[in-house]
Amino acid sequence: MNYTPAQRAAIECRDRSVFLSAAAGSGKTAVLTARVIAALTDEHKPTSLSRLLAVTFTEAATVEMRSRIGRALAEKLREGGDSAALSRELRLLPVADISTIDAFCHKILRRYGTHIVPDGFRVTDAAEAEGYRADLMEKTLEAGYAGRIPDLTADEFSRLSDAVTGFNGERSLGEVLLGLYEKLSTYEGGVASLDTYADRYLAEADKPVFETSFGRILAARVRDGMAPIVKNLLTMFETDVYPLESAFDSTLPDILRAWTPALRELAAPSDYEAMRRAALYPAPKCTQKESSKKWSAYLKEEDGLKSTVKEFRTALEETFGGKPSPAALPPLLAYGEEDWHRLYRDLAETLRGLSRTLGYFDRRYFEECRRRRAFDFTTLTRATYRLLVDEAGNPTDVAREIADRYDMVAVDEYQDVSPLQNAVFAAVSKPDNRFFVGDIKQSIYRFRHAEPDIFAALRNDYPRLPYDPESGAPHPGDAPAYAHFMGENFRCDREVVNFVNRVFDFLFGTAGASIGYAGETDALVFGKGDAQAAVFPVPQVVCFASEKERADAAGGERTAGGESIAVDAAKDGLPPAAEVLRAGAVSDAETKALLEGNASGDPDAEGAPTEENVSDDLPTREALYVAREIRRLLDEETHTDGKTPLRPRDIAILSRSLRGKLTPFVRALALYGVPVALPEEENFFESPEILLAVALLTVIDNPLLDIPLAGVLCSPLCRMTPDTLTEIRRESDPDIPLFEALRAYCAAHPDFTAGHTFLTLLASFRREAEDTSVAHLVRRIYAETTLYSLAGADGRPAERNLKLLYHYACTFAGAAYEGLHGFLAYIQRQSESDTKFKSPGGSAPEDAVRILSVHASKGLEFPVVFLVNAGSGFSAADETGTFLCDHALGVTLRLRDRTGQVQLENPVHTLMKLTLRDKGREEEMRLLYVALTRARERLYITGSAAGNTRLSGGTAEKRVTGAVRYRSRTRTLACGSYLEWLMAAAKLYPSEIPCTVNGEEIAPPPPLTAPDMTAPEGKEAEIARLTEQLRRQFALTEAVTHIPRLPKKLAVSSLTPRLLDGTEAEETPLARMTPAADGETPETDTPRDAESIDDEEAPRKADDGADTMTGAAAATDNTESAAVGADPHEKYRRLPLAYTGDREPDPTERGIATHQFLQFCDFAKLARDGVDAEMRRLVAGAFLTEAQAALTRPEELEAFRASDLFAEMRAAREVKREFRFHMFLPAADFTTDPEEKRRLAGETLFIQGVMDALIIAPDGSLTLVDYKTDRLTRAERKNPALAREKLLRRHSEQMRYYAEAAKRIFGVAPKRVLLYSLHAGRSFDATPAAE
Repeated sequence: MNYTPAQRAAIECRDRSVFLSAAAGSGKTAVLTARVIAALTDEHKPTSLSRLLAVTFTEAATVEMRSRIGRALAEKLREGGDSAALSRELRLLPVADISTIDAFCHKILRRYGTHIVPDGFRVTDAAEAEGYRADLMEKTLEAGYAGRIPDLTADEFSRLSDAVTGFNGERSLGEVLLGLYEKLSTYEGGVASLDTYADRYLAEADKPVFETSFGRILAARVRDGMAPIVKNLLTMFETDVYPLESAFDSTLPDILRAWTPALRELAAPSDYEAMRRAALYPAPKCTQKESSKKWSAYLKEEDGLKSTVKEFRTALEETFGGKPSPAALPPLLAYGEEDWHRLYRDLAETLRGLSRTLGYFDRRYFEECRRRRAFDFTTLTRATYRLLVDEAGNPTDVAREIADRYDMVAVDEYQDVSPLQNAVFAAVSKPDNRFFVGDIKQSIYRFRHAEPDIFAALRNDYPRLPYDPESGAPHPGDAPAYAHFMGENFRCDREVVNFVNRVFDFLFGTAGASIGYAGETDALVFGKGDAQAAVFPVPQVVCFASEKERADAAGGERTAGGESIAVDAAKDGLPPAAEVLRAGAVSDAETKALLEGNASGDPDAEGAPTEENVSDDLPTREALYVAREIRRLLDEETHTDGKTPLRPRDIAILSRSLRGKLTPFVRALALYGVPVALPEEENFFESPEILLAVALLTVIDNPLLDIPLAGVLCSPLCRMTPDTLTEIRRESDPDIPLFEALRAYCAAHPDFTAGHTFLTLLASFRREAEDTSVAHLVRRIYAETTLYSLAGADGRPAERNLKLLYHYACTFAGAAYEGLHGFLAYIQRQSESDTKFKSPGGSAPEDAVRILSVHASKGLEFPVVFLVNAGSGFSAADETGTFLCDHALGVTLRLRDRTGQVQLENPVHTLMKLTLRDKGREEEMRLLYVALTRARERLYITGSAAGNTRLSGGTAEKRVTGAVRYRSRTRTLACGSYLEWLMAAAKLYPSEIPCTVNGEEIAPPPPLTAPDMTAPEGKEAEIARLTEQLRRQFALTEAVTHIPRLPKKLAVSSLTPRLLDGTEAEETPLARMTPAADGETPETDTPRDAESIDDEEAPRKADDGADTMTGAAAATDNTESAAVGADPHEKYRRLPLAYTGDREPDPTERGIATHQFLQFCDFAKLARDGVDAEMRRLVAGAFLTEAQAALTRPEELEAFRASDLFAEMRAAREVKREFRFHMFLPAADFTTDPEEKRRLAGETLFIQGVMDALIIAPDGSLTLVDYKTDRLTRAERKNPALAREKLLRRHSEQMRYYAEAAKRIFGVAPKRVLLYSLHAGRSFDATPAAE
């Protein structure tokens, strides 16, 4: 055989370990065989099959490898090789150590491990093992609640139980713990890994966040998600915004400069708290202020700054798993440094308890396996590991003895090993005799606990094997092991190779972190040679959109055939997702025929669906397109030679998942007369014969169950009709069971033969069930009823299903279960857990189109492949469940809050969820790679949007655009389907991944060019002229000047009689509330006198209409809120107060905390228990945070509790607290200028506010109360008159408007208006004078 240089290097390298990364179709199995033969026939140092260990993952692969070695030895013998030596090896071949990993472990334990496992042990299946695992877990839980688990008290176990149960989707504590046990059993340390993780978490509890394992993941995630768009923004600032700063009167550049430090921290996070503050820094909107409208219009039209800032917000939300906001922090930002440290300690404590519980279970489960002499595969592998590796992690004497027996340890498909299997192989091999073969790009068995990171480390961490590029002669150095790559693909046609390379240059290159993808080593190399390179069409991507989406994408235009064509290109030069849709032109008549199951295709068939239903049945349209194209291929196309026609067996339909998705394709293929071979994955428990058999066994166990009894009576076993059952029920008491009604009916009707026969037989079966095994009972049922013959009448699959049921009944009996009830419980558990028993299918036609899952297609190849359902969303199974596990990171879960009532998300659990989601998406990429590389000549990918997701103009479009534009791991993994990834790749490489709409080619997008914002040499005058033109263009004058000056809404606290007074030359209250126009710098408020510097009330009352939890401003100008006297852009330049890191109490926050207490306190409990007790209750109920409670002044609240006002409130008929209101007032009331009053006649202002308390006395009179936390001087506290004068000076106007609002709402003016001063501890009368 002619080998390539890369293949020859792998075959001929001696005395070194080689970790071979072999791409799809590169001949890795042939190379493995050739390396074995080369070692057996080496002239200088030949070995023997007796010194070879070759391991595969399936029995079929073992048979194939043994067969290949046998054929190669026979060929060498025919060529005249050493006949004696070759004949000896052929005789050794049947007993050579060529086996699966499970068979190898079985053999090792039988020979060396009798002190661990008993003689004569057998391998049980997972279903049987699950039965007694469940029983043992129940006993473990009983021991835990009784305090019998060592080093774990009953109270500790109870707290552990509370901590880990109650999550959505989990039915019981036992199921939760068994799921965790199953996962940990594949780790080297088993359940003891929990202690290892707990130790690590405790050590990290004292480290800065970014120095912990999860903190490093967070920093990397932020860097990857934010750096590309931050770089884009900063470049835009420097090249597009700042150079033209002088062209407009705007503060936008200053806002952007103030924002820049936060952006730089997000692009390269160095400190957790700094990153946290940067994420919470409010991104400017760029469009709100009147003075920036000119900038807004210009930048939106020319540069897209507004859209880029919007993309920044999207990236921020995707990176942190939610919109960063001080009012609602996503989990990744909710915890401070100390919260992280406490979280690590809490997790460590929980894992300790889990370790003791599962350790107790593990010991008893292993002893039960020994007692039964029955072990599942995972337990056998763990037993092998215990035999080969000591507690310190070093090989045992047995392991060294086994390793000395082998000159070569060859393992195929090494990308699919688990951590436990990897440890076993490491123990029985030497550093220089390993030949591990795999392809990380084809690792698709994480659900079987495969850990692709293991093979990724081998291929990425070891040095590359040097070899002569012409001859392939290896030139290894002193290293004991080398990584080697084979990329030539001898399976796929050139167009398929090019297509796959382009798709995965993008996907693996941007997001395949665990792969370490490098184009020069991982890209496929076309290996067929020019002589074999027939010309086939470029692979096609065919998408199906709903009628509404297609119409939207085409601007509402539709062609005569009912299809829409999208033709508008995006402004950034990238075509929208709708333009990479090739909507299959499937007629409504065809769709109707398929939906109706009408093979004639008659659109007038009775009951045919409506036009609307047909148009949006996307799975049906997809299936029809696939079936029609297959029919065309069979009728018109040939193989490579141009002569041999394609046959149905040459075509495969692959799908990520087959569950619930086969029917449209099977019926569509039947419509076009195409034979199909279905996958043999039918659920054993759903077959009719098994349903009937289980129903009969259930009735034998308990005849009082009506539903299974009715099923048996109406089945072919008894042949009763529903009318007969109705008659039986009519003659009996409706409250008694159906069985009792049947007995009474038979007693009254001696001639009812069917009933009497059934009751006699049932009584006999029930006696049999008491005295014999379940297997014997099943066999007698088959012999004495027509069940077995009925199954045979329907064909052999049903008959073999019944034989399989008997087999499992025998297994059940052999496992020492007792009774029919136990067997039925066992069957029920397997059915509910969706366990797939091996249900034998019928013989499929040999010449038929095969429908396979992508997993089942691995190792196969077909001339034509259709990958269907490509628009289906990805599975989120890895991200759900109580416990999230990762071999490297540990185990995480959500923990309860201090009340024990709520299970809270935490950043460690969120990061684990995101890590597992990313690993799941990487596996989806590898599944896509496997699917696409099954095709030899022709490849089609079809799909439609999953659920309500739109391919155009919706979330899918946004995800695709983000993946293309920023090429980051975070944005690429955010895509939701294969279709979105392919659409993104098509945008990047339109000429190599051509996509069409309704058969029309989409032209490659024009290159993306940014506008030239610099001043080229010699063009300064032209730039100046254009700038002046823009200035004049935007220099608009309002025709009516007084209307734009009116704010949309105002807070009561901002109202004064002179609110609208003043000219352009003087400052007015309104001028202070709006940004300065035409470049003027807005002035700030005059500082208050020194005696009132500690003022907690003024900041809070800057907005009576705001949420008092946040104190956000609500007083607004024409477009946006602004506090009186505040810098209109201050909120852009300043971090939220809660995240500045300041430790001094903020007066605003103190005022808010005080008002929170007064709003939510229970007056009765406050009067009875005091302030401290009520404060603790509010904190426990999450009405206040601990930080807010610490800001209040308890002595002032105690004074309020003792005040006359509090007594009046308790005696009132009703007290309305935090009473929100709004009203319209005449604008003319807020100016003293007669001319202005005339112009504003008829105009109104929208006023909003919040009354702290409104007391409704028993007589119906109103008392309005406003709490004030203003600080008073010592003199003012001693002299109430001075205090009242100060408070009225500040708040009398506000209280006048409050009183007016109360009068309008309740129809009567407040009898009293009071200002309650917390500092003074008393009320002051502020009742407005009667007008």
